Amino acid sequence: MPNPEPLKLSRENYWQELEAMRKDGTLPLEVVDTLKSLISSHFNHTFGPEARGRVLAMVREHLKGGIFFSDTNRHGGITESLHDVGVVVPDDLVKGRSFFILLPKYPGGTVMRLGEFNGNLPVS
Repeated sequence: MPNPEPLKLSRENYWQELEAMRKDGTLPLEVVDTLKSLISSHFNHTFGPEARGRVLAMVREHLKGGIFFSDTNRHGGITESLHDVGVVVPDDLVKGRSFFILLPKYPGGTVMRLGEFNGNLPVS
């Protein structure tokens, strides 16, 4: 069943954690396979898996809350990050392909492209 809460994973063990969610029925196989590819591409700075059709609808349904990563760093501290699942849509749908990406999410704030605001930040 879809959950609006973020999916909680560790950076080091996400593959095994996703496999466990597939086995216990928390996530369907198509979503697990897509997430493995998406997370791997995010950490390795490569293009994400193709976003289309049934898989796009399933990922959207199951990951409305995004993904929360938590890990212990080499200094013994905790590192945490929250991401939304996004889709890059090409300008030319005939020649290009849509693909999934992970976007940083900042609770209490909005990520904007430079061209999306008028250049003036609100004054507090």
